[in-house]
Amino acid sequence: MATGTTLQTPREKWLEAVAEADRIEAETTGLNDAFDEYVGVEIDPGRRETIAESLAAVGRNPVLVRAMLNPSVPTPEVTLQGGVNLYHDRCLSGPGNEAGTVHLSRVFKRVKAALGDLSSLALVDLKRKDGRVLRDFMLSNSRNGGGTLKPATVLRELYLVRAVVSMGIREFDLKGKAANRFEGLSVTPSNKAETVNEADMRDPLPPEVLDAMAERMKRGSNRNPDLGLVWRMLAGTGCSIAEVTGLRERHRAQNAFIRARHVPALSKNAFDDLFTDKEVELISFRLRHFGPGRIDTPAWLVAVHKRIVCDAARGAPGNKVPSGNAIEIIRKFQFFSCPHCSTLFGSSRSTLMKLSFFTMPIHPLGKPFAKSLAEDREAFILADKLGYAEAYCGEHTTDQAEIITSCVAFLASIAYETKNIRLGTGTVNMPNSHPARVAAEVAMLDHMLEGRLNFGISPGGLMSDAEVFGNLDNDRNAMFVECINMVLDIWAGEAPYNLKGDFWEVSTENTMMREIGQGDIMKPYQDPHPPIIGTVVAPFSKGVTAMAERGWQPISANFLLPKWAATHWPKYVEGCENAGLTPDYANWRVAKNICVADDMETARAYARDPGSPYVLYYSQLLTKLRAGGRLNLFKEDQNMDDDEVTLDYVLDRLVIHGDPSSVADQILALREATGPFKHLVYAGHDWADYDLGRKGMVLMAEKVMPLLTEATKSEPAAAAA
Repeated sequence: MATGTTLQTPREKWLEAVAEADRIEAETTGLNDAFDEYVGVEIDPGRRETIAESLAAVGRNPVLVRAMLNPSVPTPEVTLQGGVNLYHDRCLSGPGNEAGTVHLSRVFKRVKAALGDLSSLALVDLKRKDGRVLRDFMLSNSRNGGGTLKPATVLRELYLVRAVVSMGIREFDLKGKAANRFEGLSVTPSNKAETVNEADMRDPLPPEVLDAMAERMKRGSNRNPDLGLVWRMLAGTGCSIAEVTGLRERHRAQNAFIRARHVPALSKNAFDDLFTDKEVELISFRLRHFGPGRIDTPAWLVAVHKRIVCDAARGAPGNKVPSGNAIEIIRKFQFFSCPHCSTLFGSSRSTLMKLSFFTMPIHPLGKPFAKSLAEDREAFILADKLGYAEAYCGEHTTDQAEIITSCVAFLASIAYETKNIRLGTGTVNMPNSHPARVAAEVAMLDHMLEGRLNFGISPGGLMSDAEVFGNLDNDRNAMFVECINMVLDIWAGEAPYNLKGDFWEVSTENTMMREIGQGDIMKPYQDPHPPIIGTVVAPFSKGVTAMAERGWQPISANFLLPKWAATHWPKYVEGCENAGLTPDYANWRVAKNICVADDMETARAYARDPGSPYVLYYSQLLTKLRAGGRLNLFKEDQNMDDDEVTLDYVLDRLVIHGDPSSVADQILALREATGPFKHLVYAGHDWADYDLGRKGMVLMAEKVMPLLTEATKSEPAAAAA
């Protein structure tokens, strides 16, 4: 509910009404009891006009009625009020920001008095004249206690207005459509006796300088926590230099104090109650204003993480698990990207089901590559917007149906178009590439994603790829182990490396020039490296145990029968116990082919009729596994004859389809067969029907997952020891 400074804009009202109209339509099937109760009128399902008439008849909001009749009407433009709402939500929401909220309200009351209703001022329609009118109004505006505002005060208030408009232009993707008309305004004292400090009269930096400096700040070699903090405040918040300096000194003093107090204690195992409540409060304050991932993690906290939490999770001698405020701070800085810490904190993290996305993908032969790849990219971007936790893609070099030839290249293409989702290689086929190339490319991608990368690895299963890379007759499992070990050695070590194995050698000893950076391979953004994920395709896999012993996490493949996927959990538990780690159902990902639609018949047809992408997927896979002598993966009884493994037999057992309620029930039944995994991976397929392909992902996130969350919310995260 909008109050005070944050008033709901026409755009927000319209978007809310469109979402509500879509929700009502989706829930309307036949004489649905819930809808009858909602409007008090029986309706003809599927007709938005009838629904709109019914809503109007019971006096519902006219905006909702219009949204039901014509949701495609252009969305109202982003207004200055929308910018204020965004700035408040991003920078001033939560306890402890009351003074900032009051200041924001006071400044924009002046803006409203000068320019009119903020909800009527579209950012794209602002003129330079508006900036001058506001400045002149502020200079002549009376203040409490008499007199007018000082020029320095006017400048500071204009900086706040400029920051609000800049954030709105950036976050609503209006760059090139809207300009910040409040930049570069000169403020001349109305009284010659008044002066403006030199610091307050600084010229604003042009947008190209802001963009270039922001990119420079992201580079690892220029990564300075203090400087980065100062720059973000200068560029985006409208703080004066004095205010920034004060905050900077507070930040530096805080770092120095905690470093002096705690880092020496790391060697003394003083882990419990390591941080005081005040320190938690200070760090929380900084996180609230800048957000996790938007400020550089201080060096002292990295040391705390490595020396306390990560070493304890690894079972290093003399280290015990931290507790109290130490855990709270580590949790706030989101060190769960560390595979060891994610296991250590598993039992104290949320036990809710997670939803992620994976696609090989398989497209029809003859479909234009450009169209298929564009749809694949759109699916990943949609998954991010819908709140999927992770998204993975496969890679193959010699397949006209599985056309992503490099998952690193594909994920790089969407690195800056996704915001929250973790992207994963699914998988890098290690025997088909050189360890140095894998190490460098994955590290680069990790930096592009600023730590939102999972490193999925496997030996690769496509025989034509093995042949083209010359390793068809090699021990590809041995190549896989050697390659990943070399990648980790490269990341953990220093040039010139001098690694030698049975299949590869890595060295830059003869050509290294350290003084100019030559001969050194980039290290990942995440410390010590991205979480490592392995796809498991075999029943009773010993590989699951080996992965768990190294802190890696498994994905049970989407083409495994439930009874074979169920064999993976005991192997994972065995590996965790061997390494002294706590097995966590949240770290076990289970992939599944799921077709969800608004109604049962639509879902059945899209999952099973000729032309179905699910039929295409399994016809391809069945052919490949039959040729490779691996049909045992599809057999519930290993004594079955190969001829009994038909396409219908496979589809019956491996594709879940139905409306949201039915799909949720089938997934819960799947968990009864496999064990209570907490991370479901939705397998993506070709969008043979564009609308149904997209709608399935939406329904999975918005309709099915709430049902699963409610059904599983009381379950424990960790397995019984």
